[in-house]
Amino acid sequence: MKPWQTAVRYGAIALASVMIFSIAFWGLRVVGFTLGLASLGTYEEAKVYSFDANGIENLKIDIAAAQFSLKPSNGDKITVKTNIKNLTAKESGNTIKIKEKQGLFTVTNTDAFVEIFYPRGFEFDEVDIDSGAGQLGIQYLTTERLDLDLGAGNASLHSLTVTKEAEIDGGTGHLNFSSSYITGLDLDMGVGQLTINAVLNGNNHISLGIGETFCHFYGESEDYYLDVEKGVGEIEYYRTDDANFKRNGQATTVKIEGGIGKISVVLEGAPDNWQ
Repeated sequence: MKPWQTAVRYGAIALASVMIFSIAFWGLRVVGFTLGLASLGTYEEAKVYSFDANGIENLKIDIAAAQFSLKPSNGDKITVKTNIKNLTAKESGNTIKIKEKQGLFTVTNTDAFVEIFYPRGFEFDEVDIDSGAGQLGIQYLTTERLDLDLGAGNASLHSLTVTKEAEIDGGTGHLNFSSSYITGLDLDMGVGQLTINAVLNGNNHISLGIGETFCHFYGESEDYYLDVEKGVGEIEYYRTDDANFKRNGQATTVKIEGGIGKISVVLEGAPDNWQ
């Protein structure tokens, strides 16, 4: 089966599964709310958890539905601020674990949020994020390893630095990388637009789903080897030459498996003054 046929098949299966699950899930919630079993899942005022950053190496996050952000602060603590009732944050050894427990009849408000702050310049060993529904924003995060599992909603990652490997499963929505440095990217895109403005290093694999893709790879163009498998839709290259499509000991390999939608690939010189 050709790649585009595989994409169509699994896209259709996924869409049907989501529709069936959504109808059943929300039907039960409506019944629960009608019978008075449901409860709102947020506080009127936010609660704050604060942890000493010394000795913390890892961050593990499991959020069902919320507006969710990670960003640096000028303090020396790792702080979690949220208005979600069933969310807990605790320190376990060298790891901070943040988890939302959502019952069948718990209705999360549209204003539910989670904000995580870490000291400016702090470097994690591993960050593991499982995000359900809602907007995700990450700014100036540095980690050796990133494991990101997205649900429904847009995700924006600005000035992300991953020094060893990044495994990312895209959900539904726009996934946007800007001003980032990523080593060992393994990205499985879902449904929605993908935008990458980044320096890539090492071996990288991008598997596309349904939607337009814009890849703007920075760095020395002769360091990139591009292995692109076209799906359904046109593909355009800018500032590339034949050498980028021949293996010749390049430092960075980027394999792209096309899905459904237009693909644009640009190679640019080293970035200046990224903020």
